[in-house]
Amino acid sequence: MDQPRDSREQRYGFKEQSDFDVPETLDANYVEAVVDPFNVDRDIIITVLPANHGSRNPVEQDSAHSTKGSSATFSVNCPVNKYTIDQYLYAFFQKVAEEADTEFTKTFTYFTTHPIFSADEGHFLTWIVRRPEAATSSRYGGCVCSQFKLSGTRDETLKFESTWHGFGVGADSESPSGTWTVDDMGGLIYFNDCVSATLSFDAGFDTPIDIVVENFEIEGSHEYGKAGHSSSGYEAPILSGRKGTFKVGLMRDSSADEAIGGLKNGALVEFTMDFGALAFTITGKIVAIETDESGMLAESLTCEMYAAYSGEVVSEPLTIVVENTTDRGWPVA
Repeated sequence: MDQPRDSREQRYGFKEQSDFDVPETLDANYVEAVVDPFNVDRDIIITVLPANHGSRNPVEQDSAHSTKGSSATFSVNCPVNKYTIDQYLYAFFQKVAEEADTEFTKTFTYFTTHPIFSADEGHFLTWIVRRPEAATSSRYGGCVCSQFKLSGTRDETLKFESTWHGFGVGADSESPSGTWTVDDMGGLIYFNDCVSATLSFDAGFDTPIDIVVENFEIEGSHEYGKAGHSSSGYEAPILSGRKGTFKVGLMRDSSADEAIGGLKNGALVEFTMDFGALAFTITGKIVAIETDESGMLAESLTCEMYAAYSGEVVSEPLTIVVENTTDRGWPVA
């Protein structure tokens, strides 16, 4: 019988991976991520065979189980930490420009050319679910992020929720032996760290209005697919069907009244927030304007993500900037 286990006995670690189809080794040094406990869907493929005819009950032999083409899926939910959020965002956006300055500013935008993962282009991690007994841990290589939600509420840390897919079903009975360094909690980003927030809705977004934000949510997603075939199942993942939404709740004041006065569904707006170590700019079309019944908030805008188009130039629909003191050696800005 399996030993009873509390989720707190499990540790979760990741490491940037060099070769897409070769997980990082068990004796490598990993970042021990401070995340909510999660379970992994091993994506076992079950084929029911046409062997059960008449009124006979199904038997075990009437189905075939396979992991060819399987992709382990799991969720990583955690507070936003400037020392690790860049790894997660890169695994989603698959495009970054890193400046060689003191804070090693990293700017994330959506990829324009899909990375060829099988040629080791792109960004992917090895994740390990580490358990205390020998040969009981699990390792998942070639992990990319297909969707995320970045959110914030007054007086709380920013939160990050995400969905990940591994290349293959993963490996059990592992025994990690490297040094694990716990995520530095000095990098947490709080909503109250907000330096500025603006909303723009004119043609060129050149007259931003300062606003007081009570809460926000940004969601981005890709559809996860599989390309090619091999003896293990498939050659590489495909991230397609890009879409996103964002929502911002405004505190009632004259600026909020000015910002939303006259706005209609379908209007294109630009929303920015700067938390010092993290900042974002996002554009989208309004799909809903909701009035808060408590009277404390003005109105909440819900928008679908769209890029602005001006002078035959298409802007980025979403840009996220992270500053930390780690030189990742990523593509230089």
